[in-house]
Amino acid sequence: MRDLGSPPHSRRFFELILKSFPNESKIYVVRLKDKAVAAGYTLTDRHAIRVPWSGSDHRLGKLNINMVLYWAMLEDACRMGAAAFDFGRSTRDSGTYVFKKQWGCDEVPLVWEYLLPPGGSLPELRPDSSKYRLMVACWRKLPVGAARLIGPYLISKLS
Repeated sequence: MRDLGSPPHSRRFFELILKSFPNESKIYVVRLKDKAVAAGYTLTDRHAIRVPWSGSDHRLGKLNINMVLYWAMLEDACRMGAAAFDFGRSTRDSGTYVFKKQWGCDEVPLVWEYLLPPGGSLPELRPDSSKYRLMVACWRKLPVGAARLIGPYLISKLS
């Protein structure tokens, strides 16, 4: 998440989801020589298997470990007879968007609703917006330990 310019959720956040939804949650891990190099977290409901969080070691990009990860999740979804597989949200034309589109999925626009004060304007929430570009660039340069330490606090205030 640090490399994407976003604060991570805490380990406790994921533990609570697993504890609250043990039959609906699943963690997939791709290992290379016994080291975890990619992971995905799925949640299942009556409509689909959803991937709200996944990540991989960007230094191993040439190995296409994300393809291995998503292949395993899709294979499992097919085996389970899932009606749909939700790749999760992405900003149009971003790297994650292009990755997901190559699997042949259909784009489904998300609808966002805002309660604004009188005269207020919609927030510019694209991660590539000029408003957030400096913050994202700074976050990407943080040491991983610092991002892990302060990230969960920040994300709890943002989401």
